[in-house]
Amino acid sequence: MKIAKKLLLGASCAMLLANTAFAALPDTQPSAVPEARQTQEQETIGIITPAPVQNVLVTTGKIVSAEGEKITVKGEGNQPVVSVLVGDNTYIVDGKDGDSKKLKNLKKGKEVTVYYSPVMTRSNPPQTQAFAIVMGKNTPKLGKFFQVAEVLPAENADAVRLLNSNHDVIATVSKEVCKDYRSIKEGDSLMLWYEVMTMSLPGQTNAEKAVILPELE
Repeated sequence: MKIAKKLLLGASCAMLLANTAFAALPDTQPSAVPEARQTQEQETIGIITPAPVQNVLVTTGKIVSAEGEKITVKGEGNQPVVSVLVGDNTYIVDGKDGDSKKLKNLKKGKEVTVYYSPVMTRSNPPQTQAFAIVMGKNTPKLGKFFQVAEVLPAENADAVRLLNSNHDVIATVSKEVCKDYRSIKEGDSLMLWYEVMTMSLPGQTNAEKAVILPELE
């Protein structure tokens, strides 16, 4: 009996010491970030790095069919083959200088880059509305169609930073490349020329040339 009491007393003392040591340990759980700070950080991230979307799709290749106001392009991009409708709200531009072209210039065999709506038919090939058709061989020097989703301030007072409608490119346009850069606003369509872009998301680049396209009815 005495031995049992001694064993019980020893076990009790060991448990007491263990609980005391555990209580003395510092709290290692990370402190919670204040809710106001979390909200502010989320808002800042939302402005600087918005999530990419697909408001404008693109395919680069050759015209394999031209029938009136519909052309079919085969190449590489969001759709390997796509038929686009060319209407009054479609820009047709030269990829070298941004000059406007006519529908009659879109002939079979011509190299083009088409920018089009993600809303399309389930046909084969899919059919959709063209936003812009840029004529010319696809090289780094070919101009790119750019829809402005947001105008952001730039570090340089003589420039603006433009977020595109897909939220995956921010282009800096300075007065050296576009004298009317201050007039650029949300919803405008541009032709931009640039070759180097960061690997960030959105990618960031400096335009080497910029042309503000006229508003279409």
